[in-house]
Amino acid sequence: MNRRFLSVPLLLVFLFVMLASFPAAADNSRAKDYPERAVARMYVKYKCGCTRIGNGTMVGRRGLITAGHLLICPSHSRWADTIQFKFGIKNSRDCLYTYTGGYQLYVFDTFKKKDGTIRYSNENNIGYVIFDKNVGDKTGWYGIYAPSAYDLTGEWYHWLGYKNWDLYSDYGFLNANDSSNVFTFSSYQSAYFQGAGIYNWDEGNSGPTLVGVYINDSGSTCYGRKVTSDVIREMRKNGAFD
Repeated sequence: MNRRFLSVPLLLVFLFVMLASFPAAADNSRAKDYPERAVARMYVKYKCGCTRIGNGTMVGRRGLITAGHLLICPSHSRWADTIQFKFGIKNSRDCLYTYTGGYQLYVFDTFKKKDGTIRYSNENNIGYVIFDKNVGDKTGWYGIYAPSAYDLTGEWYHWLGYKNWDLYSDYGFLNANDSSNVFTFSSYQSAYFQGAGIYNWDEGNSGPTLVGVYINDSGSTCYGRKVTSDVIREMRKNGAFD
């Protein structure tokens, strides 16, 4: 085959790879649109006095999913005392909705060891919030799905979260295995996304489908926690989708 006809496709592949290696810039122009507005910035104060900022994603009228360590302090094993949830942040004075009502906190597996102590790990680090009021009809919500390792590995996924008042997105390929609830991936803005939902857009669906939660990062490797059918079943039992 004439090499001249190969040059254009190879150039397109090269450009695609290069573009995929750069993170999306901060863009708050769509902060009040769906699905961006379904992502909450969470300002957490624990009962031990520690504080943390992270993200959560609405997956029902009353259910928000996040990293478990945003609900339990990983340093002192104390539950969050107060959390402020802000949705659709445009800047420090302008957001779509601030939730000020009551809520219940749940951490799946609750980090408990056999001796009763509560300790952090990637494997069980997934949590959720059940609001006393209907939040989802104001913000919209993502679908939620319990994936297998086959569903995740090598697939193209997205994540979305806040840093300060700026909304950032990123995307990439995931790697998973059947023996663990943890999957790994690369992110170029990893520090921004703890607690953010990891999702894809299935053909034919009207919105994004959440499959996991961004947990933490170590160097160039990032970690997510898979959503499982047990997590979805427990959330349903507690009213997340009502």
